[in-house]
Amino acid sequence: MTVPGQISTSFNRLHGGICQDIYDNIIVEYSKHIFNEKTQRKDHTYPVHKVKENLLENLPPFELEELVISYIQIKEGYYVLSNSIARGSTTVKVECEFRSRNPEEPKKAVVQVKGGAELDASEFQDYAEKGYIVYLYASKIENLDKIKNCFEITGKELKDFYDEYKEVLPESIKELENLFRKHD
Repeated sequence: MTVPGQISTSFNRLHGGICQDIYDNIIVEYSKHIFNEKTQRKDHTYPVHKVKENLLENLPPFELEELVISYIQIKEGYYVLSNSIARGSTTVKVECEFRSRNPEEPKKAVVQVKGGAELDASEFQDYAEKGYIVYLYASKIENLDKIKNCFEITGKELKDFYDEYKEVLPESIKELENLFRKHD
């Protein structure tokens, strides 16, 4: 049931069609690993080689969202409002809503995560006007400089966060990394 992000997002790309080559070695090795686990023929398996993974590109969408939400809670000092989490809806503009942990500096924030896709920050103008801080994570963000209190979480920041806090992150986020430690 777990599909690397590069595979799942290849079906959502504009003009991506239904067939697309993916050249990342991690996808090849992951596919061999899954085949080896599912096959009933133990005499016909593929050797799986350790490769340097591109964690952020290969996280499934839910796990990428979980990583970004964890980043905001730990690094930015918020807690998530559990009743605000978008449950599988593609019509909701944000993943969830946050409140500041500091009662002396009450703030509210929202986040949108789009792995392998682009975002236009101007779509979140209404949140900024209502006093929210807007956090965005995407492959490319347009008009970020035109929206007050709108911030990009970069891939480097997220990867650095992962490296620093991976021991407290959910196993589902670390799955691909752990997969390739099992081999070679």
